[in-house]
Amino acid sequence: MGMGAYYQPCPNNADHCLYYDGFCDGVNNCGDNSDEYPEVCQPNGQYCCFLPINPRINFVVVIKLIIIIIIIIIVFVYQTGKR
Repeated sequence: MGMGAYYQPCPNNADHCLYYDGFCDGVNNCGDNSDEYPEVCQPNGQYCCFLPINPRINFVVVIKLIIIIIIIIIVFVYQTGKR
C-alpha cells in the first residue's frame, strides 16, 4: 500500500495507514489503539511523527543507501583515475 507524505502506518499494522491527524486524537483508528500509544503521542496530545518503523524496512533502506554510496565512490575513483 502506498502512503502519501502525510500518512503513516499504524504502529502494529503496516498495512493500515492513517492521515497524520488520525493519531493521538482519542479515537481508536488502528483497531488496537496503537495510534493512541504514549510512544507516538506527545504529552500535549499532539502526534509525534517518529513512529516505530519495521526494522526490515530500515535494513533495506540502509542497504540501498550503502550500494548507492559505493557506486558513487567507484565512479569518482574511475573518473579521477582517467585524468
